[in-house]
Amino acid sequence: MIGHFDDEVYKCMLYTAMNIVWNQALKNGRIQKIALENGDITPDEVRFFAFFLDECQEILSPDTVFVVKQVVKFLKEMRKFSAGAFFATQSPQELLPETSSDDYISKIKQVFELCNAKFFLQLDVSVSETMKKAMGNLLTDGQYEDLALLEQGEVIVNLGGNNNYKIKTDPDQ
Repeated sequence: MIGHFDDEVYKCMLYTAMNIVWNQALKNGRIQKIALENGDITPDEVRFFAFFLDECQEILSPDTVFVVKQVVKFLKEMRKFSAGAFFATQSPQELLPETSSDDYISKIKQVFELCNAKFFLQLDVSVSETMKKAMGNLLTDGQYEDLALLEQGEVIVNLGGNNNYKIKTDPDQ
């Protein structure tokens, strides 16, 4: 964990790490695009670049607005380069603390909007209002309330717009 460094060093390391991710995504995307254009691979053979950020509230925070801005740019551009991002958090309230600036709130909402698919697992009832603040009308009021009632393996999936589905998964299968 890089969080134990001084603030300036931590932010420099985050900036560097984000640029390395961006550069690797661009490199992969260009290679795949050229191979596809030359007929060396078919669309089904394109190798996608996936950026996974677990516990994303540790990186995407009001203290690191510059990272949130980088992520927004990444999400806007990377579709052209066969790349995408996956964000996971068990603490959505940490993504939108009460003291967040308007600039930060605007940018973090863009991150949510630019993610094509959203998967919601059980969340504590206390974060329902935070979720509504971040997601707006993405889910119905009933679905926001259902987030606290989901059982193990149940997921509410949003595939853009109002395309919401409640599904049951079994991780053992």
